[in-house]
Amino acid sequence: RAEVLKAQGQLPAALAAFDEVIREHPENVVARNGRAEVLKAQGQLPAALAAFDEVIREHPTDVFAKNGRAEVLKAQGQLPAALAAFDEVIREHPENVVAKNGRAEVLKAEGLLEDALAAYNKVSLQFPNDDIARNGRACVLAALGRFSEALEFLPHGPLVTLQGWIGQHIRGMILLKMRKRNEAIRILNAGLQGCPWHFQKEYFRAALVVAWLRSGDFSKAKEHLDAVRSPQLQAVANVLRLHVFGAERNLESANRALQNLAATPFYSNQLTQELRRRFILQEQPHHDDEWLSDQEVDLFLLAA
Repeated sequence: RAEVLKAQGQLPAALAAFDEVIREHPENVVARNGRAEVLKAQGQLPAALAAFDEVIREHPTDVFAKNGRAEVLKAQGQLPAALAAFDEVIREHPENVVAKNGRAEVLKAEGLLEDALAAYNKVSLQFPNDDIARNGRACVLAALGRFSEALEFLPHGPLVTLQGWIGQHIRGMILLKMRKRNEAIRILNAGLQGCPWHFQKEYFRAALVVAWLRSGDFSKAKEHLDAVRSPQLQAVANVLRLHVFGAERNLESANRALQNLAATPFYSNQLTQELRRRFILQEQPHHDDEWLSDQEVDLFLLAA
């Protein structure tokens, strides 16, 4: 029940449900890991890390908690620590596909694209039906400009599973990089309307912001951006807010978006600094608009 509430985006209710289970069954490790996952989804990353650490202290062999802890480190931008944490799980549990995919995700977030691709390829050889690896590999191939290969690796068939919907989101982002904006918007709009997972709907919504920015329609971009509520997407949303408000010459709101990025790994990346240069400092751009749009797509393919 608590997991369903989490999938619906009812995070306070999910947290309360897990807390109730823990009060009645304090030994229940599933509920305690679930509670930590909700804290992560709420953006309470230090609390989530502490919750996973507590589970690991009491259940030192719990692989779910160890992978969850590594995921929180990644979300905090502590990428070397996250990589080390996943490597430790793999050493102890070489059959664990979650840790192997997690390790590849960290390499992708670090921008080590060839290393990430090799890691995903290795997972796919060992687990040929793993859609997480297929989606991850598609992201890396798209970032490398190998669009046809990327589309081929995405899951095909009816949109039933979460990974299927994630693959559909990735398909939309790849089409944006291929300059097929109208087709991308159609796919992303369909995902926003039809995806049953609340948090994944937010990814479709945020991706539509990038699509409308690419076409220069700041009104529609802002409309979708205002509706992005997921705590996990706020850093990405603030990068896009910096673009929207900066283009509208709303410097107060653009500065606020930049300040909200200060404690995140996104603050120092090339995209944020280019937006800062253009809109806050009002200096000559170092890159053209197509570069800017591709970098915004890569927020989802590589970092989100």
